[in-house]
Amino acid sequence: MREGILCVLLRELRRMSSSSIYLFVLIVFPLACFFLFTEIFKNGVPHKIPIAVCDADASVMSRKAARMVNATPSVDACYRVTSFNEGKELMMRGKISAFVLISKDFERDIYRGNPTKIALYVNNLNILKGGLLDRDIRTALATLNAGVDLQGRMKKGESAKLAVAQVMPVVLEKKMLYNPFGSYAYYLLTALLPVMLQMFIITASVYAVNVEMKDGTAREWLKASGFDVISAITGKMIPYSVIFFIISLFMSTLLYRFIGVPLRGSRLILILSNLFFVLAYQGVGIFITCLISNLRLSLSMSSAYAICAFTFSGLTFPFIGMPSVIAILGQFFPFTQYLDIYISQGLRGAPIYTALFPLGMLGLFILFPLLLLPKLQKHMMYTKYWGGV
Repeated sequence: MREGILCVLLRELRRMSSSSIYLFVLIVFPLACFFLFTEIFKNGVPHKIPIAVCDADASVMSRKAARMVNATPSVDACYRVTSFNEGKELMMRGKISAFVLISKDFERDIYRGNPTKIALYVNNLNILKGGLLDRDIRTALATLNAGVDLQGRMKKGESAKLAVAQVMPVVLEKKMLYNPFGSYAYYLLTALLPVMLQMFIITASVYAVNVEMKDGTAREWLKASGFDVISAITGKMIPYSVIFFIISLFMSTLLYRFIGVPLRGSRLILILSNLFFVLAYQGVGIFITCLISNLRLSLSMSSAYAICAFTFSGLTFPFIGMPSVIAILGQFFPFTQYLDIYISQGLRGAPIYTALFPLGMLGLFILFPLLLLPKLQKHMMYTKYWGGV
């Protein structure tokens, strides 16, 4: 068996060195995707999102309110409009993501103690931008409101300490855990890089096996293994496993060392999960190949499966909000298990035993193709299965 694996391994290395497509699929494209996504999310949080301000009062107080809004990290009040309709038009044209309307007599009403208002319109179609703008603008205006209230109380003779206690009778001690800066690099980049990697792993695995059928060399491949399908698959997959495992380690280094994602858990478990992640998607690729001995259909099915991984991972929309059937379906993607380990070990620093179940699930994905290897051996033996492209 060992000789068969070695013979197939050397044969596969010769095949890989004969075509530049392997270089691009195994190394160039994954690394290019990593650098592209890293560049996109390197700032962590979007800044200076354009908004419009309509200051109908044009007073000292209204200008102060506008300045406080503009001073928040996510806001760039780059449009000054003179009417509601002008701001609405900018919003309809997609030029701005929020519109602040300060009403006439804003300052006078404040000094007279009359209720006044500032209207805020936020485009929430993009939940990310809408959420950031809503949070920052609300915080700025709440601070202004508290300051006005505080000054009013002090003018009425209350001491500064008592006035503060009246304005803020309940102090919220907020502690943001695991992602205190609200960084989207922590949130999305840790998922997008493995998503891209799993696409290349499964595509390379499907291509490596099916191209033997397409080129009519499947029997030669099996003969090199001593007609042992397990040796044939093992020898063929070893070079891909090694390359993708090294790339997965580079991905982790990129996230933890250069992006600054916290690493609070076990390094050993994370390295082990990287290895299981690579082997699991190779297993899925082989399983699809065993089902469909057609290169084009196998690549199409594997691509569809890989694309669905992010949607069913529960990252952007949590499992608790999904129908039970969909939540269970999400467990049939190695990416879901890998992400569970990555977040729990990397960001939360969870106990090691919490990673055992997802590691076990990844192990099942590795072993699952063994059930269909006899079928693959039959496909390798008989030319009637080699016609599909």
